[in-house]
This record gives sequence, C-alpha cells and structure tokens, in this order.
Amino acid sequence: YKLLTVEKKNTGTAKIVRRYFMLFEKANLFFLLLNWVLAYAFLAAGEFMLARWVQKTNDEKKSKGGSSYDSTDSSDDVLSAFGQYVGFTMVFVVFSFVVGFVYFRGAALAGRKLHDQGVLKVLHAPLRWFDATSSGAILGPLSTDLNGVDGPMTTISEVNIQFIGVLLSIFALQAY
Repeated sequence: YKLLTVEKKNTGTAKIVRRYFMLFEKANLFFLLLNWVLAYAFLAAGEFMLARWVQKTNDEKKSKGGSSYDSTDSSDDVLSAFGQYVGFTMVFVVFSFVVGFVYFRGAALAGRKLHDQGVLKVLHAPLRWFDATSSGAILGPLSTDLNGVDGPMTTISEVNIQFIGVLLSIFALQAY
C-alpha cells in the first residue's frame, strides 16, 4: 500500500516533460533540434523572400507613378519569385517531415523506456506488497500513466514544438 501512495505524489509537469525528453536520447534530441531549426529557417526565408519581392515590386511601381495594385509585372519576375517561394516551401515541408519522424521515433523510444522503468519498479517491490495489493490496483495506474505518455503527451508536445517554430518565424519576420 505504501508504494501506491508514494506513486501518487505530484512531481510537477515541468519535471515530467524534462524527464520524458531526456529519454529521447541525446543523438535524437540533437537531430530533432537541428532539423527543427533548419525547417523553420527555410520557412522564414521563404516568407522573407516573398515580402522583399512584394516590397520591391511595389516600390518600382510607385517610382514609375503607377498604383501598387497594377498587374504589370513581367511574367519572368513572377515565375522566378513563385519558383523561389515554392522551393523554400518544399524544403520546409521535407525538414518538417523529418522533424515529425524523428520526434515520433524518440517518443516511441521514451515510451518504451518509461514502460520498462515502471515494470521494473513493480517487479522489485517486496513480495508482501503483492499479497496486500490486488493486480488491478497494480496494473491500473501503470497502464493509465503509460497511456497518458503514449497518447496525449506525445501529440500535445509535438504540436507545441511545431507551434513554437511558427511563432518564432512570425516574430523574426515582424522584426524585419
């Protein structure tokens, strides 16, 4: 019984998330961070290039006395800008795919390690604890905790990683 009450002790969300990510292994975390930085650098670069092209086009039209809404751009300029933007976007998509793949690979590894650690703790419990505790009281909390790690924790943290990247890209463009 004492082991179950100790298990219910709240350790804090920040500690749990930090421990979860440390189980990803350092090589996975480095590769994840590297690809994440590259992905959002290409996203910001594409948006930056597009903003510069639009600004340059508007400035040229205003200097010629036309409205910035005139559609007198040469098709070569438009195709070049469009091609560059599509290129940056495709590189972003590739790096984002790699980020997702590496993240879920690390999440599976972390989930497996947490499962192994939990089962190992239960197996090292004193025998009298097994006599006093039903199997449902042992397996229920363990499976509930692992379902929380495998489902919501994995999904929510991956979405937050992507959201932070988009937010930083927006801030970088606004600073420009």
